[in-house]
Amino acid sequence: MAQFFGKFRLFDRLGGGQICDVFRAGRSWQADGRHVALKRIKPVEATRFSGVQLVVREAEILASLSHPNLCACHEVGVVDGCAFLTMDLVDGCTLLDLMRYFARRRVELPLPTITTIAVHLSEILDYLHRHCPTPLAHLDLSPQNVMISRQGEIKLIDFGIARLLEGSTPPSLRDNIMGTLGYMAPEQTRGEACGPQADQFGLGILLWEMITRRRWAHAASGRDEVTALPNGDLGPLVRRLLALKPADRFADLAEPLALLRGMRSVRHNSSRPLAALVQCIREPPNRRWLQSEPANAQLADGQDDHSYDALEILVDHGEETPSAMLRSAFIHARRANSSMN
Repeated sequence: MAQFFGKFRLFDRLGGGQICDVFRAGRSWQADGRHVALKRIKPVEATRFSGVQLVVREAEILASLSHPNLCACHEVGVVDGCAFLTMDLVDGCTLLDLMRYFARRRVELPLPTITTIAVHLSEILDYLHRHCPTPLAHLDLSPQNVMISRQGEIKLIDFGIARLLEGSTPPSLRDNIMGTLGYMAPEQTRGEACGPQADQFGLGILLWEMITRRRWAHAASGRDEVTALPNGDLGPLVRRLLALKPADRFADLAEPLALLRGMRSVRHNSSRPLAALVQCIREPPNRRWLQSEPANAQLADGQDDHSYDALEILVDHGEETPSAMLRSAFIHARRANSSMN
């Protein structure tokens, strides 16, 4: 049931953290169904000036940025003592949702999907680090902060702890280690000054988790896990991103971007497969086991059903349907893996 917050109606809670909650919201007098994402301070944090500063500062940062893979900020204000901001609502799922979808089915995330996401995230970070009006480090790359829209667009969200590279830091960050547990660079966990190389480490963790279908924080030995990565398209790149010392990572993301864009696994038309995956996660139609699919549904040449025995997949017909594209992505990934072995 919707609740009122000033001039807004708050619907379902989309997410949040220790300080803020994020809701799908609409203006109470509008009936056109247009919604925004509303991020507000939790009532218990409303009296803390540092929490208000984080919201205001995030609004200022978003207002200064312009990139297709970022959400625009529309409004910032205070209602009943709670600071809030509104921004574009991303209708889709998080990278965490996507990773869980594949992990629960014990199926590898298709390599083209991984590299496509890596390209988009690297482009966003390169813009933040070197090309925006006030360069900054995001410092909170985690699967829940990467959104994938129903159109297959990648959006990086949550700039609450972003650090301007010119050195200015909000008071609330000076004496506290802030970030998402399990996704911070070593220097960030030690409370040291962080810059673009910390974002590189966060990107490396996301890639490692997409490749292995495991949580980085649960790895028995991080260094051994990195060394054991395959020497395929992404292995050497991820190993360098996850170097313990910032100086051993890349000088900036120009080189990783060039490497990623040159990989054979990058899709030239990346939005449609990602959009199909989001649709499968968000609005699954009637499901059947793949082995019971109608006899006239043919697998690609050289493939058999055995690798799909434990995979619950959406069944419909036609080349452009979500399940057909999802299945094509799996087959493509299997072929790529076979050719590398």
